[in-house]
Amino acid sequence: GGIERILGLNKGYTEIPSHPWAFLKQMNAYCKFCGIFLNDVHKSRAEQLRKNISPNSISDTWKRAYKDWAKKMETRINKLNIDFLSITNKE
Repeated sequence: GGIERILGLNKGYTEIPSHPWAFLKQMNAYCKFCGIFLNDVHKSRAEQLRKNISPNSISDTWKRAYKDWAKKMETRINKLNIDFLSITNKE
């Protein structure tokens, strides 16, 4: 859900599928963004990459994604404020 919300890949489900295999297509689209791709045993990024990486670090890809998302949210909020003001200022 979080990856969909930030990246907006439009591959999310509106309902949970009845069979887990239905998630495979979604997994191919989303899992690569969290650093644990089709791995049934959890390993930290540092373990996976065999590097000393802080768990608090954020990749350039995610920094850009968050920045783009914040801009979209700001635009939406500004539009809502304009719409709300136009409705509330009518007499």
